Amino acid sequence: MRKFILGILVGALIFSVNRIDASNLLEVVQFPAKLIINGSPAALDADHPMLNYNGSAYVPVRIIGEALQSKVKYLDDPERTISINDPRAKLPQNYPEDLAILNGDVVYLSMSKAYNEVQISDFLNNIQKNVGDWIRITRYTFEGDPIIQLVSYNDGIFRYTLDNSRDKFGATDIRVMDCSELNKSNGELLGHKYTELTLKGCGQNQESTSLYKLFDK
Repeated sequence: MRKFILGILVGALIFSVNRIDASNLLEVVQFPAKLIINGSPAALDADHPMLNYNGSAYVPVRIIGEALQSKVKYLDDPERTISINDPRAKLPQNYPEDLAILNGDVVYLSMSKAYNEVQISDFLNNIQKNVGDWIRITRYTFEGDPIIQLVSYNDGIFRYTLDNSRDKFGATDIRVMDCSELNKSNGELLGHKYTELTLKGCGQNQESTSLYKLFDK
């Protein structure tokens, strides 16, 4: 087996650094095993090999996360935070905006202040390619309570979940329904142009629900 000397092996991710303290050097070996996740082979390559250290296998966290339909985000912060966002996971009851942003949610605060909106473009592109994907959008009430929308797409069907369970002053239910279409339309509010995303054909009553307004920057 080919041997590697690598700096600071953290879980399933290896960070490269300019200066490496000799006390942090670890000796690992390439581990050419086959990885199957939920019945499908995982795509490992020469640049992202599986490694073995002290009898444990290490795989790049993005490969594992995305194979499990999670979204992996590397944050450019002093702590080198890695966010793994799973649509099936139960979110904490206390879900402030800074945590939602770190988690990779699209967080809407105002017409001029929103975070992670690139997720919307990626979601729309995958829909055009008929590739399964999902997106979570989080807004906050005046009192600071999160209203969470989750939309997953698979084979032409949109599953929409509206979670109001953390709203202390409004409806505290969770609604789930299937929708047949995601529509885009243009509008203007207080002189600000936007593209509105609307889910249509939802539930037994074939209702429509506004999902998001993407304001021009």
